[in-house]
Amino acid sequence: MTPTLKGDRYVGVELGGSRRTAVVALDYFASERKAFISSIQSPPQAEEGETADDTLIRVVNELEPLGMGVDAPL
Repeated sequence: MTPTLKGDRYVGVELGGSRRTAVVALDYFASERKAFISSIQSPPQAEEGETADDTLIRVVNELEPLGMGVDAPL
């Protein structure tokens, strides 16, 4: 059985509008000093009846990040 490595997960969110919104998960492995992109959703897919805000909240919560960075236009 292959051992499972668990890194610290961080999420980046790009708020560029409904079709330009993206969510990226990065897994950082401190002992190796390496980070890997583990998930990209661009745009995040909504479930039936979900608003764009609900979709974004659901996707971020499912990724269970330790921290999050957001890029939003001013």
